[in-house]
Amino acid sequence: MILYAQTIVLLSLAALYLERYGKKNSSYDKERKSVGGGLSLFAVIYKPVILLTFIVSVASLWADHPLLLEMHQSDLMRTLGLVLATASSIFFVVAISDLGENYSPCYDLRKPGSVVKEGIYSYVRHPVYASNLLLLAGLAVMTGSIWNLVFFAIVAYFYVSSIKQEEVELVEQDPSYEEYKKSTGMLLPLPLRNREVKEVRLSSSEDSVRRQPHDTSHL
Repeated sequence: MILYAQTIVLLSLAALYLERYGKKNSSYDKERKSVGGGLSLFAVIYKPVILLTFIVSVASLWADHPLLLEMHQSDLMRTLGLVLATASSIFFVVAISDLGENYSPCYDLRKPGSVVKEGIYSYVRHPVYASNLLLLAGLAVMTGSIWNLVFFAIVAYFYVSSIKQEEVELVEQDPSYEEYKKSTGMLLPLPLRNREVKEVRLSSSEDSVRRQPHDTSHL
């Protein structure tokens, strides 16, 4: 009974991501300016990698085969991994919603209409990537499969490459993005204390600029 429930959860997660990405990837504005050189290789391998991740995950629930390269058969680890993967779907839905029409896939980056800094983006600059990595990490923990660890590493590498391209463009588009970076985490929220200190410093810096006397010699 537990195996059936776990399988249903996995298939539901796959269906959710497939449905959301299907809509977004078919409807994003391709007329917007392209950012960077794109990640053409990732465009080719991304779907097979995600598909293989879910295949390995489901197979690990029902089979104990050497080709799965599993490092554990722990029920506790399976439950923990499934909880992480399920939590990732919540962050994913929120992040996609907050991003709105500014979405574009990382392998075909497009300049956003506006820089989103509200909602979940007030804590993390790239929550869509973060939620996807949490999903893959959860599935790796659940299965203990070396294959899923490899798939996680591949996606993480391309996401970091994409982030570097994105943030160069975003700083050019909105110079205040550089300050925004200081008060947010790239993929994980900053520790509360660090976040508060940085926000205070930023606020103090902005106040000091506003209080400086203006040069009126040209008047």
